[in-house]
Amino acid sequence: MVSVQKVVEAAQRVVTMLPCAVLVEAGSLLEESATAWHHATEGGDDAAIEEAHAAYHGAKDHFDTVIHTATILLPDAVNRWITSLTGTTSRTAAFPAPEPTSSRQDHAAASRAVQIDRARRDLPPPVEGARTLGVWIAADAQKVDLSSGKGEYFSATLEFARTRGLAPPKGIWTLARHLELQFAIRLRATYDRDPDTSIVETIAIDRPPCEPRAPGEPSCDTLLPTFLPPGATLTILVQDGTCHTYRGARP
Repeated sequence: MVSVQKVVEAAQRVVTMLPCAVLVEAGSLLEESATAWHHATEGGDDAAIEEAHAAYHGAKDHFDTVIHTATILLPDAVNRWITSLTGTTSRTAAFPAPEPTSSRQDHAAASRAVQIDRARRDLPPPVEGARTLGVWIAADAQKVDLSSGKGEYFSATLEFARTRGLAPPKGIWTLARHLELQFAIRLRATYDRDPDTSIVETIAIDRPPCEPRAPGEPSCDTLLPTFLPPGATLTILVQDGTCHTYRGARP
């Protein structure tokens, strides 16, 4: 008999297969096209112009409904079902897509969403005992490869943990090698330069963030809210299609 956990994982996997990023990208392009059509035909009195304009708006309304269903309604329904089945709240949801608008900024965000989802699909399956591998699409649309280990942000991650009493003053603290915590410290560098900036980032990695091996033990899953800048949001897309979102704790 299939275990409840396997059923839950299968349901979550199906939800994360929804092409939300692609839908948002298409909706954004449709909005831009409708705006361009309006400007190009403004002042015209041909009935066909208004028919095309109405068709554009009808299509946009349909896209908004589909996107809302895929990103909000379906994940919520599945999560409620999982809660009723297991008695615990599910954190996994569909890929968190940005709200579709016609602005260049949001169009760029939608393009990054498509890129990171593709990068997630291209990641190889994790190898136990090997480094965690990941990808980040920066604001300039550049693809940045990530990995665990003693990288650029290892020392800063270790120092941050020590100043907060999370790591011993001397010796090894294994979690400082973890990709997720190092990326959180990377985001803190941005926050330190401009505390008023809004930080919302997504990375793709080949395995889920580690969880406590025993109750009360530290892990990426429990420490990310502490390591992230206050109010920042980090979404982690896993190679298997699951998704985890963390928010920086405010003082």
